[in-house]
Amino acid sequence: MNLTMRLFGALPLAVCLFPARAHAQNAAPAPAPAPQTYSPAPPPPPGFHLHDGTYVRLQLGFAFANFSTSDPILGKAEFSGGGASVGVAVGGAIVPNLVLYGTFIMAGASNPELKVEGASVGSASGDLDIVALGGGAAYYLMPLSLYFAGSLLAAEIQGSNNNGRATRETDFGLGFEGLVGKEWWVSDNWGLGAALQVLYATMTDQALDSSGNPFKWKALSFALLFSATFN
Repeated sequence: MNLTMRLFGALPLAVCLFPARAHAQNAAPAPAPAPQTYSPAPPPPPGFHLHDGTYVRLQLGFAFANFSTSDPILGKAEFSGGGASVGVAVGGAIVPNLVLYGTFIMAGASNPELKVEGASVGSASGDLDIVALGGGAAYYLMPLSLYFAGSLLAAEIQGSNNNGRATRETDFGLGFEGLVGKEWWVSDNWGLGAALQVLYATMTDQALDSSGNPFKWKALSFALLFSATFN
C-alpha cells in the first residue's frame, strides 16, 4: 500500500518535468545557415550593341521608279512602275555611331508604263534600272538605333528585255541616295531593320535626239527597304 501511494505521488512530478525537458530540447538554437555568395553578371563582350568597327549593310525592298527624258519634236517621255531595290554597303565606324562606307545600289521598274506628253501609250516590256556605285556616311542616334544616311553616286540607267538581254545603257551621271531607317538588335553585332530610301540621278544617253544632241535623263526612285546590318 505504501509503495503504491508513493508511485502515484511521483506521477505529478514526472508529468511536470517531462514537458519542461521536451521544451528545453525543442528550444535548442538551430545551426546558422551557410553564408550565401553572389557573383556579378559577366560584362558584355566588346562591341556589344555598339555601332563601331566593321560595318556591312545588306538591303532589299520594293521600289517605285520614274525615268524621264525629252525630245525637241516628240516631247517628254516617261517610264514609270514598280520593281525591286537591292543594295550593299561596306565600311567602318570612324567614331562610335558615325560610319563611312562604299555602296552599290540597283533600283528600278519592271515592265514600266510609257507616257508621252502625259498620255499613256502602253507598257514597255523588260526592266529599267538605276545602277549606282559610290560612297556615303550613316549616323546612328542611340540608344534608338535610328539612323540617317546619304551617299554620293556615279549612276547610269540600264535597260533589259524580258530575257535579260541589255537593250539600253546610258553614260554615268551624278546621283544621290538618302536613307532614314531603324534597326533592332538580334545578336551582339547583328541588327535587322527597315528604311525609306530616295534615289535621284541625272545622266546623258549615248543615243541622240532629233536635234542631234544626247538625250538627257532623270531618274527618281522611292523604296521601302528591309535590311540586315553587321556592326
